[in-house]
Amino acid sequence: MIASVKTAHPTVLCVDDDNLALALRKQVLEGAGFLVVTAFTAKQAFEILSSRRVDIVVTDHLLGTNSATTLACELRKRSKTLPILVVTGSAYIPLDNPPDYGLHKLDGPLELISKVRMMLPSLQS
Repeated sequence: MIASVKTAHPTVLCVDDDNLALALRKQVLEGAGFLVVTAFTAKQAFEILSSRRVDIVVTDHLLGTNSATTLACELRKRSKTLPILVVTGSAYIPLDNPPDYGLHKLDGPLELISKVRMMLPSLQS
């Protein structure tokens, strides 16, 4: 079971098979005060989730041969409450249940920060 605990600095797990996009997303979120851990594959994401607490998952829609929807379905089996945000360059943002929210890559860093904050109950007060 994936646990989520309220902290002053929520932990974001970013998943993307593009090194540059992952590094930029990490930099943006760390600049906004989040702790960020990264994974290049769904397998790495699950390894991280089995060893540490994560408050939200931000994942690219296309992960090599997998999709964020596949990752989100597996995440949802482990935790019914872990927020999942899919970032995509496509005109179609897959918002099946899961994932919880979608963000277009062209929306930019401020919208990413805003969405992540909105999705975390610990920041709603």
